[in-house]
Amino acid sequence: MPVQVCQIYSSLYFSLLEVVVTMVSEDRMRAVFDPEDFTVGEPLVMFFVGNSIVNRGDVYAAVRECWQMADPDKRRPAFNLVLARSNDRILGAFRPGRWTPCTRDDGNKGWGFVGEHAEPSIQEHYVGKRVPDRFRTQNPVRYLNPGD
Repeated sequence: MPVQVCQIYSSLYFSLLEVVVTMVSEDRMRAVFDPEDFTVGEPLVMFFVGNSIVNRGDVYAAVRECWQMADPDKRRPAFNLVLARSNDRILGAFRPGRWTPCTRDDGNKGWGFVGEHAEPSIQEHYVGKRVPDRFRTQNPVRYLNPGD
């Protein structure tokens, strides 16, 4: 591509970028590019959904599937909040209505849930927030309690 054409494209790109940046508030920019860490407000279980969102089509479908974990109905304290995470962000917050046993693709037994989106105040508290470094582990299932 000739140099002049590159300069025009570059100029247009940065002009559009400047317009977009000035249209977005500073708080919104910070929330997107430098989100705050979430704090654990109640007992919850966090699942790493990774690329399964692409395969399943949406966050709920990805997170409700079959997870290799202990019987959630026997855990104390009860975990009544499920978070879906991908890399370092929380993508969704859900209230499991009931847990159901299932068989995973690899033949192991697991648990899935049927539920609904968490209430708006919970969504606001978690969704879009950064997962603190201490909670990012290799294990796709992570149980968290207030104070963790």
